[in-house]
Amino acid sequence: MQNHMKKIAFFGGSFDPIHFGHLNLAIQMKERFELDQVLFSPTPCSPFKLDSPPGASLEHRSKMIKKAINEIDSFLLCEIESKFEKISYTIDALLELKQINLDAQIFLILSNEAFKGFNKWKESDKILEIATILVGSRDNYLPDGELLGKIPKENFVKMPILDISATEIRERLKKDLYCGHLVNHKVLEYIELHKLYQS
Repeated sequence: MQNHMKKIAFFGGSFDPIHFGHLNLAIQMKERFELDQVLFSPTPCSPFKLDSPPGASLEHRSKMIKKAINEIDSFLLCEIESKFEKISYTIDALLELKQINLDAQIFLILSNEAFKGFNKWKESDKILEIATILVGSRDNYLPDGELLGKIPKENFVKMPILDISATEIRERLKKDLYCGHLVNHKVLEYIELHKLYQS
């Protein structure tokens, strides 16, 4: 009998804060592609968001992720990017992840919005060599041109609409508005305890 090759998915982002949209995307991908692990990796700062760094520190965002995924089997916090200085590139994290898991199949989970800028990512061709890209789409979106030839159509998964924005959540928190329909209650308790996103 052939050994099962472990399937590990890398899910990077600001997670500022982590919300039900993130969790829904990860759960859908885990179940659809029978992933063994989904690694949530908070980025210190995205190269595409240098003018708007995260509102909460990397430490706080990591702790919020832990609270959000604590009860979900095979969802783990990944701290590879926390070792990077200020700017984090996905390719560097994937190379390290592959080095640690030589016998595993590596996947990269992306939202539709993140994928639309994929061609501008550092060493995007190398990413395609290392990882199988999985894109959660709100519509029947497919990429143009050569990218479509590199990523199978079935890897673009139409998701139930959860139109949740971390920016909107931060604005609601500033105004002391209810966010329990958007964010895990344990994460909200942590935000309140540490007085995050108040200004």
